[in-house]
Amino acid sequence: MRKLPCRISTPVAAGAFVVGERVVGAISRVSDGWRANVARGAAVTRVSLSGAEEDLCVRACAALGADYAGVDLLGECVLEVNGIPGWSGVERACGVDVAGELVQHVERVVA
Repeated sequence: MRKLPCRISTPVAAGAFVVGERVVGAISRVSDGWRANVARGAAVTRVSLSGAEEDLCVRACAALGADYAGVDLLGECVLEVNGIPGWSGVERACGVDVAGELVQHVERVVA
């Protein structure tokens, strides 16, 4: 098995919501089970990402040609890019209006 080099600056996995070329919010999810999905009742907490981690999230989203995505990170390693992410946890923990962010992005893109 090949191991990928990875710098881990935070001890927990973080989920970032990317819209356009910026991270609009980032959370950690904690659950009693092995799945930490918000829809399954995971607790969410706002987390701060480093500039390098935010840049990595934006680049991962752009690499897939996505206008928005959920990006799961462990430090500076991308675990998953979700093209159909839920955003209730990000809204609740970060106080951001994700739908509004998406509308503003679409308005900028089509203008």
